[in-house]
Amino acid sequence: MTVNIISTRKEYLCNSDDEKPTASILAGAFMYEVDTGLTYIFSGTDWVEKRDPAPLTFMELMNVQKNVLDQLQVQLEMMNKYLSILTNEEIS
Repeated sequence: MTVNIISTRKEYLCNSDDEKPTASILAGAFMYEVDTGLTYIFSGTDWVEKRDPAPLTFMELMNVQKNVLDQLQVQLEMMNKYLSILTNEEIS
């Protein structure tokens, strides 16, 4: 089985022996292993097993949100550079 995206919330399905992607994955994405029932959350660099029933601590959740915002800022800066090139104007 290959890894497949299953929703716009960035949830993915895979088997436990599939290589989990890390490129172009936003922090907070979910990966479900269909053969083990395990759930993983992407930290921004690694897939971390979600352990129930203990929810993410407040600090872990804030860390994930910070990673998402950092990634969005990088994407916006790249888009601004691209727009600057297209329009020959400085965009800040």
